[in-house]
Amino acid sequence: MRKWINSLNISRGLQLSFWLSALLCLFVGGLGLLTWQQQRAEINIALSENFPQVQSAFQAEEQANLLHNAFIQFSNSKTTTEKVEFYQHTRKHLAALRTLLTVLKENLNKNLLLILTQQENLLERLSTTISAQLTLNESFSHSLAKINWLNNDFKQEFTALLQEIAWQQSTLAKNITHQSSNERQLIQLHQLQQQLVLVNDFMQYEELLIHELSKQISDPDNHQEELFRNQLDYLSLLIQQRFEPLQLHAAGETIKQILNELLALGLNKMQLPELFSRHKTLQQEKQQLIQQSNQLFQHFRQTVREQVGNSKNQLDLLHNIVAKSTRFNGIIILAVMLFAFLLVIAVNYFYIRLRMLKRFDRLNQAVAQLTQGEENVKIAVYGNDELGKIARLLRLFLFEMQHKQLELSKRNQVLMDEIEYRIKVQDELMQLQQELTQAAKLAVVGKTLTSISHEITQPLNAMNAYIFSAKRALQKQNYEATYDYLDKINRLTEKTAVIIKRLRQFSKQGNGKLQAVNLNESFANAWELLESKHKHRKVRLDLPQNLPHIWGENVLIEQVFVNIFLNALEAIEQDPPQIKVEIQWQNSQEICLWIIDNGRGWPLSDKLLQPFSSSKSLNLGLGLSISRSIMQQCGGELRIASTLQRNALVILIFKVAHHV
Repeated sequence: MRKWINSLNISRGLQLSFWLSALLCLFVGGLGLLTWQQQRAEINIALSENFPQVQSAFQAEEQANLLHNAFIQFSNSKTTTEKVEFYQHTRKHLAALRTLLTVLKENLNKNLLLILTQQENLLERLSTTISAQLTLNESFSHSLAKINWLNNDFKQEFTALLQEIAWQQSTLAKNITHQSSNERQLIQLHQLQQQLVLVNDFMQYEELLIHELSKQISDPDNHQEELFRNQLDYLSLLIQQRFEPLQLHAAGETIKQILNELLALGLNKMQLPELFSRHKTLQQEKQQLIQQSNQLFQHFRQTVREQVGNSKNQLDLLHNIVAKSTRFNGIIILAVMLFAFLLVIAVNYFYIRLRMLKRFDRLNQAVAQLTQGEENVKIAVYGNDELGKIARLLRLFLFEMQHKQLELSKRNQVLMDEIEYRIKVQDELMQLQQELTQAAKLAVVGKTLTSISHEITQPLNAMNAYIFSAKRALQKQNYEATYDYLDKINRLTEKTAVIIKRLRQFSKQGNGKLQAVNLNESFANAWELLESKHKHRKVRLDLPQNLPHIWGENVLIEQVFVNIFLNALEAIEQDPPQIKVEIQWQNSQEICLWIIDNGRGWPLSDKLLQPFSSSKSLNLGLGLSISRSIMQQCGGELRIASTLQRNALVILIFKVAHHV
């Protein structure tokens, strides 16, 4: 057996394991399917006999609960709109329950339809009672509106009565003040004061009467007839006993009529007492109907539960039968699973672990040593299966890799020598470019040296004359003239120092680091350096305002502008000379400047931007070439073109510097 396992290759072994696993799965699945079929047959018997009754009972109970909730909502209707809406809702649930009972009549108790018919009759009686209650509520609302109307009339008559008594009291008081008072007038004044007090008391009686009537109408459920009648009888007695003094006034009789009407509302048996009596009767009738409805619903649920209980006993019996069958089938499935588990352990230990995993580990260790760069790695894996083939190929690959690694080391050494040589050449070229740049600067200085020497010589001659004059003034002790000569000498010295400072600043070499450069300052410095070239010719330079900062080196950017301005000044032959700088376009990253002169333009040549190419016999021809190299070094571009008027055009593109 062991020899046969060793003779298997990996693919055949895996195929055999797969087929064994598939057969075991089919066996377990077939056994499970058989068990499921047995349970299905048993459950179908149970479902066909008992479950329809249980399901029908549950559906009927669910619909009965919905109908009960609809009954409760309908019995609590407060308005006619709610009553109509809830009535239709309840009728809908009644129809749904009747339809359900009709469909399921074979599975349900026949008494349920009889109960439902009784519930429909109760619904109609309850609907009649609620309609009567809503009509009664409208009568209460009309009575309350009448009370409010009488209250408003009472307030108007009360105000008129107060004004009448106040006017009589004021008139009587004036008569007593202007004439000698007598006992009769004082008695009248006292009577008027008592009438005012009595009017205020009647106002309180009316408010108490309004409050009591409104309270009883708003809450008829808590109406106490005997207490209510006693309160109104007491108020009526007070009004009759105390009203006599107010009969002398015209408004008094109207007030009495209003109070009598309010009392009649509460005491007349045909008005509010009749409404309260009807409300009590309807409320009792409604409670009786609701109680009968609840009893019917309870009887309906009890009938449904009895049917569910009978079905439950049958389902319990079926459950015991199915449990026994399931237990037997489970034992069989467990035995098959145990056999499959033992088979998997055997295959895993005797074939996968001993035959494959150990050899995989050796092969992985060898590959790991190779990836770590170790040499002379021993691949101790043999055999005729796939792992043995991989090991043989890996040994062959290791031999080839060692051979190619030796060749690669030799080639790398050659490449390193080539790289060192090119780096050295590049450094020499960079040094040469810096020297050429410096030579171009010195060439520019040489071009301007004649005019600059004149600007320096002239102040020196003037200083000699001022020194001689200062000595003469000192000899004559003319100190004021001496100070004047010294001040002139100082100004000439500062002027000469500025000229020399410009030359020194322009002649400096750059540090090779890019930084933010102010274009306005660079244009100004370059133009000031060439002052000796353009001052006597009155050259006009037009510059845009508020140019942005760009990336570059101050010294190198100024050299570019000096070279361009110098070429323009040498090329301009007509008067007046003019050089114009324009912003052609600008965005957040770059800016493009056009430098235009009114000279004779560029000559027709393909070598204008090449070194040592010049149309002038005394020039080195490095200006434009070095300027383009500087622009490329700063990340920009330099191009030359001609305008439509055939004037020279230099295009400069700079990188914009942000956050300066």
